[in-house]
Amino acid sequence: MTVATMLPWLKQKARTYGVVFVLTGIIVLGITLRTYHFSDWLHFEIDQSYDTQIISRAVDQGMANLPLLGPTAGGGRSLRLGPAFYYLEYASAKIFGNTPAGHAAAVPLLAILSLPLFYFFCRRYFTVPLALALLALFSVSAYNVLFSRFSWSPNVLPFFIIVSFYALLRSVSPREQHRERFFLVAVAFLTLITQIHFNAFFIVPAITFSFLLIKRPHFALRTWGLAVALSVFLYSPVLINEWQTGGENFQFFQEKLIKAQPKNPDIRGTLIENVRHTAAAYFFILSSQGIIDSKSLPHNLVTDDGNVWYWPGLFFLFSGVAILIWNIRQEKVPEKRDFLILIALWAFWSFLFFYSLVSGYRIYPRFFLLVSPLPIILAGLLLERLSCEKNTWRSAAFAIIILVLTLSNLSLVKNFFTAHAENSFDHIPTGDVFPDTHRINITDQLAVIDYILSKTENNTYPVYLQSFQEIEPALWYHLNRKGIFYQGSLDADHVYAEGNYFLINSDPVRRDLTRSFAVAEKRQLGVFTVYHLTPLPQAVTALHQDTTEKEIYLQTEQISKLLTWKKVFSR
Repeated sequence: MTVATMLPWLKQKARTYGVVFVLTGIIVLGITLRTYHFSDWLHFEIDQSYDTQIISRAVDQGMANLPLLGPTAGGGRSLRLGPAFYYLEYASAKIFGNTPAGHAAAVPLLAILSLPLFYFFCRRYFTVPLALALLALFSVSAYNVLFSRFSWSPNVLPFFIIVSFYALLRSVSPREQHRERFFLVAVAFLTLITQIHFNAFFIVPAITFSFLLIKRPHFALRTWGLAVALSVFLYSPVLINEWQTGGENFQFFQEKLIKAQPKNPDIRGTLIENVRHTAAAYFFILSSQGIIDSKSLPHNLVTDDGNVWYWPGLFFLFSGVAILIWNIRQEKVPEKRDFLILIALWAFWSFLFFYSLVSGYRIYPRFFLLVSPLPIILAGLLLERLSCEKNTWRSAAFAIIILVLTLSNLSLVKNFFTAHAENSFDHIPTGDVFPDTHRINITDQLAVIDYILSKTENNTYPVYLQSFQEIEPALWYHLNRKGIFYQGSLDADHVYAEGNYFLINSDPVRRDLTRSFAVAEKRQLGVFTVYHLTPLPQAVTALHQDTTEKEIYLQTEQISKLLTWKKVFSR
């Protein structure tokens, strides 16, 4: 090898190693943000305790106890999705342990896997430097980071959507040698994602079918048959459940659709409100600035209500969409054009679905998990105009924007870490609002459990516990794992001499409990205020509770009604 040929070879090697080094560094940073004190600061409330109870039965008593349906949708415990998330949680618990952290471990694991996948997805269109920059933003996005740190079915949506669409793009690429294999992979993941969240159930098929209609790929008839068979197989638990229950879940689905229909739709007002939601959410996912909670957004497009990030959010949304449309019209490379078309369909169908929600429902921050890669990609289309290695000023502007957005997101993540490290909570949030860096973590809950156990270790009396809706089920889950099972809530009219009574974060006077109980001790455990109560002699109605009148905890009752594989085969 001559000197003339060696220099380009060395330059190419240096560039390759440099890309690998930067890519590795970004992924390591993403891993750190998603796993730092994961078990100690785990968010574990009503939904998590409900899912964990269901899966714990299967882990303890055999996988035949897995249900045929998955998490509930739209509130209540009636309409349910497919069981994909529950089976994923079961695998996580078997590998990492039958604990809340073990059940949740699959969420950060998939979030970590989504990082390199997002890079390769972006490389379908963007250059290496820009793809690395977008990965950095995706990696540190506070929205993505905080939703990847606890167990909840929507939290795995970013991974599933990225791998699904990446496989779909490769399945229609004329240069791909294994197009049909990638198509089957896409079908498998696209089928599973419709079982994760009802947003995905409606949005993803619309995107997929629209894309396939535009591309009209030529697969062998055998491949189409395998795709249908694969989808049916993955939905077989749902189909068996409907067969066994006479279509009960489908009836719930119909009822939910009817209730969601707006009575007097205001097309213009709904459109404006949907634009506000989308602009705020997209800008927040990108920068962690602004407001994402739908209850706090301004009521029209021309009022910012003191939110200084409102107008930048609107500008970002409209400019990003405009450049997306322009690029589709101008792009000549088939693979790049396919990427842009898929992104446009992703944005269009999600916006249309959110429009239907705004008109008859409420949009929650978690709903945007399905589109969380989109704001980063739209930002990439804008930054593409700046990225130019031969222009120093444009390169500097590009680097500054990436740095500012990165630091903005890291600031919010730092606030989350600091709040939990210092236990600097002054309230217990009960609403579904994001971002809330003060969500109560499992360590504080376990401190309450230890206190309750310390007060009951000298007797064998049952425990009666009362707290607020979000936390009480989680506390009962912890107590159940310690062998203490639900006996009933605090009731001033049914007081037993043999009982241990605890009231958490609620005033006994307001609960009208002081006429039947005295406060034996008040203990502050972090943000939790725990009242250890003792029954007043004149208020005692019986020595102990009649076991024939024992209450069944609501979650336990609901779980017992789920159809499992064991019940199917025992019929």
